[in-house]
Amino acid sequence: MTRSFAFLCMLIVSLSLIMQAAPATASADGPEPRMWADMRATNGDISPSLQAAWSSGGAIVPCGRYAMDTPLTINVDHASLKAAAEGCVTLIVNFGAGDVIDIKNAAYTSIYGIHFVAAVPRVSGALLHVENATHTDLRISAEGTLSTRFADMILVGAGSHVTRIGPTYLANATGSCIRIDGYAVDTYLSEVNTADCKVGLDLHDASGVYMDRLDLVGSRESGFIIDPPAGSSVNAVYGSAVLSDTSSMDGVVLAGSGDITEVNIVNLWSSDSGTSGTFTTHQMLRQPSRGVYFNNPRINGVSLTNLRAKGNGGDGVFIRSGSNIQLTGAQALMNGASAAPGHPPTGGAEARRFDGIHIGGDAANVIVSGAIAGSGGFEQAAGLKNQQAWGLRREAGPVGQSVTVVNSVFSGNTEGSCKVNSSSKDHLNISGNLPVPSC
Repeated sequence: MTRSFAFLCMLIVSLSLIMQAAPATASADGPEPRMWADMRATNGDISPSLQAAWSSGGAIVPCGRYAMDTPLTINVDHASLKAAAEGCVTLIVNFGAGDVIDIKNAAYTSIYGIHFVAAVPRVSGALLHVENATHTDLRISAEGTLSTRFADMILVGAGSHVTRIGPTYLANATGSCIRIDGYAVDTYLSEVNTADCKVGLDLHDASGVYMDRLDLVGSRESGFIIDPPAGSSVNAVYGSAVLSDTSSMDGVVLAGSGDITEVNIVNLWSSDSGTSGTFTTHQMLRQPSRGVYFNNPRINGVSLTNLRAKGNGGDGVFIRSGSNIQLTGAQALMNGASAAPGHPPTGGAEARRFDGIHIGGDAANVIVSGAIAGSGGFEQAAGLKNQQAWGLRREAGPVGQSVTVVNSVFSGNTEGSCKVNSSSKDHLNISGNLPVPSC
């Protein structure tokens, strides 16, 4: 027994000496971050310690609340900043102008599990500004208050390539919670939640945006916007399970004046638009805001599958302009709530009636298949009255701009199933719809 115990002790000592002598190993993507024990603030400011940590390859930050009085610039490769445990590190931002963290000209950088709070009024700058960076991974949360809103929470700018955002929670921004600009290439968003921002997600200039499980709620304008200016474009947007809810204005907008091409989203939900920007009930809607709004003649190629446009103040879907647009399995239910008695739209005492699916005269080559536009869903089950005028309305347009409507149901609307301008019937293809006759 004694001899065995002595041998075991010698083995433990030998292994200990070997481990002490062995050099630290690095991951394939760079050195592993170490626990940064010296997080003492310099004159109350943690930023110098964080900057030093970045310069040495990053750090694991011990749990705690730390003050940031100066911005950080990250321009080294393979650097990461991680909380010791998810959400246990809070950085309190005590300056009001400029970007809080700039990630520029760097590759394989990451920020994990950090919570940011704005403590003073913000006048300019983004929380995170990513530019000319590749393989950036951001998993953060952030918030301000009414007087301390960040501008853009996350701005992915010029030259950025392969940026991953999420799981992430962002709230209270004077601009966009997430803004993709500068022809950013291949941006991945997964498990992203935004609240009380001017815009939840704004695609301004990008190629390759891949979205999964987005919850964009309570926006003070719109939850999700694609709006390239002239000379810019948004191309190849693919999404699944994207929710834009309780926006003050239109829930989902495709606008601007640049090209919008190859947009494919499955399970898009846009409901209760026209509220005050916070969750409210169907009866309290005030503005004639639409669920989904197309307003750019340079839209060319959009497919929305299993769209749910419900309980919005204005039209469920309004395709004012654009071409090669396909709605498959859409439900436009119980919209037009701003036209309810006592809820006239802004600018007039007489309420205008709104529709489930409204196709303007400048919209070309639109296909609606397997749609349901009328009454139904949660709002009807709750005993609310449907204010939606027509299931489908088609305005007059130039010859050759075809619209095809097949295998759809338009019932329970206040005015009727379809309203089609007589001059547009020559290029309207309708079959298999209910009720019969339809349109």
